[in-house]
Amino acid sequence: MKKTILLMALATLLALGGQAFGVLCTIDAVPAATLLVPNFLVDVSDDACANNTGVTTLFSVNNASAAPTIAHVTLWTDQSVPVLDFDVYLTGYDVQTINLKDIFCDGTLPQTGYFSGGNTISNNGLFSEPKVPFDGCNNGTTPGEGPYYSNPFSSELVTLLKEWFTGQQSSSLGTCAGSGQVPFAIGYITIDQTEECSLLFPADPDYYTTGVLGYDNILWGDYFIVDPDNNFSQGFTAVHVEAGPQGYFDTGEHTFYGRYEPGLAANNRREPLGTTYAARYALGAPFDGTIHWVWREADGSSASYSCGAAGPSWYPLTQATDNSVIVFDEQENPFVPQVDPGPSNPLPPDEIAVRIPNEVNWINVGVLDGEAELDVGDFNFGWVYYNLQAPQSAYGDDITQNWVSWVMQASARYSVGVHGIQLDTACTAGSVPLPVAGPITANPSEE
Repeated sequence: MKKTILLMALATLLALGGQAFGVLCTIDAVPAATLLVPNFLVDVSDDACANNTGVTTLFSVNNASAAPTIAHVTLWTDQSVPVLDFDVYLTGYDVQTINLKDIFCDGTLPQTGYFSGGNTISNNGLFSEPKVPFDGCNNGTTPGEGPYYSNPFSSELVTLLKEWFTGQQSSSLGTCAGSGQVPFAIGYITIDQTEECSLLFPADPDYYTTGVLGYDNILWGDYFIVDPDNNFSQGFTAVHVEAGPQGYFDTGEHTFYGRYEPGLAANNRREPLGTTYAARYALGAPFDGTIHWVWREADGSSASYSCGAAGPSWYPLTQATDNSVIVFDEQENPFVPQVDPGPSNPLPPDEIAVRIPNEVNWINVGVLDGEAELDVGDFNFGWVYYNLQAPQSAYGDDITQNWVSWVMQASARYSVGVHGIQLDTACTAGSVPLPVAGPITANPSEE
């Protein structure tokens, strides 16, 4: 239905006061109703927290509108467990930048809010509309619940954040929530435009049925992974997920938050991501390494789990067994990588080309630090095709959302970070075919 009324839908969006500029079902860098920070890293070791050193991630959330709004921030582990959420009051044209080390190490949240007596916390600029109070918020001058918080929050919660996001067992709850795939806190962030302050996670069905979630395409943002000890930093635009007009998405169609809605209703109205991507890599002068960040849509389950289990109920995420990951060199020669068997590999080596089992995945391309995670054969320069469609029980098909970014680094001097290229959209009914038919066995050397 929506494929034939796209122009009508865009006209409707423009009639809403210019709140949306992009084409629905294509991820554009335009103001949106939800922002996705698809990956973050934070060194939460005792030394790094005590001395404010080590890798960290900063992200910003900005308001493209003159009117104030609420941005609801949720921190998720790399295995899809929401652990912490908080609200940010944004005045018109506001920008808030948040350093995750402040949250993970110090237990402090950004201080924002509406004060009827003045601009003590959230300043109102010359071109901003007057501030207004929002339901569910702490709208007074006494620190308490969000968005004007009593900082720092409890040491028990700080400990839980460090344990779960680094893949350890919670000392207080006895459960696990993350993979521990790297020696840092790792996960992802969602930021939603909401109509009130709330403690609900996006994984809670009530988030979509009680008037919390908003639909104004007014948020924009970015994020930076900073490693001062090694003179590296990468910056990315956040993934901007627009909301469509009411009725644009039918019940059962893929949307960004659809897996959390009962009966696959379309109340979240967020456009989905793509399923298939292209990402570059370089393993020669001057670059000495490439990392691919891959975010994948898990099933609807979002609770912590017994540490004796392999992981969440959906773990590991699966993918096509035939050519789901293909490496191309700069002479267009294809190569299908193979993953080495081992205790850390949950799947047989002949089942997939390379394992990508979590919602957030850090993939070393070629050889980094002596460990080959994505074999590229003899190809030192080229690109990788990722078709990460997988059976999705929530929808009963294999059209799962994904996002890919890549980072290239060189000799501890400089680095670059770029989002991958979206080759399709999960709005499309049916799987996108692989670029080749049949298995590939060639692995020619580059000349």
